[in-house]
Amino acid sequence: MKKVLAFMLMSLSMIATGCSSSDDNNSSNDGSLRSKIVGKWYVSKDAGSNSYEYKGNGTAEYINYYQGNKEVYQGKWKLLKDNVLIEAYAEPGEKLDKDWETYPDMSNTVILVNDKELHLQPDYRHPSDPTPSIIYYKK
Repeated sequence: MKKVLAFMLMSLSMIATGCSSSDDNNSSNDGSLRSKIVGKWYVSKDAGSNSYEYKGNGTAEYINYYQGNKEVYQGKWKLLKDNVLIEAYAEPGEKLDKDWETYPDMSNTVILVNDKELHLQPDYRHPSDPTPSIIYYKK
């Protein structure tokens, strides 16, 4: 009886550890999500609205239209574990800090609704950021 019980426990532990490889799944999902993030996203459905362009090489561009003026900010972005998107932008004419990943301007959890709609939920590791959820639209 002890041998049967030991065999059943051993079999169960092998099944439990062999069935899930969430780390592998996360990395393939991150690659798929990363490729879907790449492109130009607008903060409204209007073509002339502010936009964020995420490039495949990890660079980014934020275009801000304010009171008839257009400002372009160059930056970088990175998709971290658990679909957390970090990004940082330099003021026009300035360079981005080398430690931008440690102190990003924005840190949000990505929810891809479909290929044309992206929701960003603030990453609450930064409680001082009062920004509500943001919806981006791809043209």
